[in-house]
Amino acid sequence: MLSQSITGIKVVQDNIVKVTFQLTNTDLETGFNWRELGIIAEDPDTQAEVLFVYGNAGDNGEYIAPKGETDILEKYININLIVSNTENVTAVIDESLVFATQKDLENLKKEVKDYSKLENKPKINEVELVGEITISAEDIKCSNEKTIQENLDNIATGTTITLSS
Repeated sequence: MLSQSITGIKVVQDNIVKVTFQLTNTDLETGFNWRELGIIAEDPDTQAEVLFVYGNAGDNGEYIAPKGETDILEKYININLIVSNTENVTAVIDESLVFATQKDLENLKKEVKDYSKLENKPKINEVELVGEITISAEDIKCSNEKTIQENLDNIATGTTITLSS
């Protein structure tokens, strides 16, 4: 059995999510015919692992060679899942396993270029965060070019600060 971690999840439609994982043979000792796929989930009530999704390709499986037998194999597998009978589905994503593909970088480059051409750039009100992000008062600069922490330190010492919009 080859076990891989989820590297991405995206809501495609109201009840459809795309789950992504990377398949690689870099640590595979023995080759095998890949016909079956399962996604294991944790039952929120019992915390027991349950088989959430199962698929079988039958005769359309693919041989996955072990490391050293062929070139290194790396595939990004996307699975669209229809989710029903539940209000919430979450995935634990190991951020150390998330890599940008060439297509991801090209799409980002296009988005940045398109955004830079906008004359009236919209203000960002919502940001979708994936994973844990920590931002401190030392990370954010104010309009006076000082960080929030520097401004707070000045307030604590009685120094007058001026901010503009």
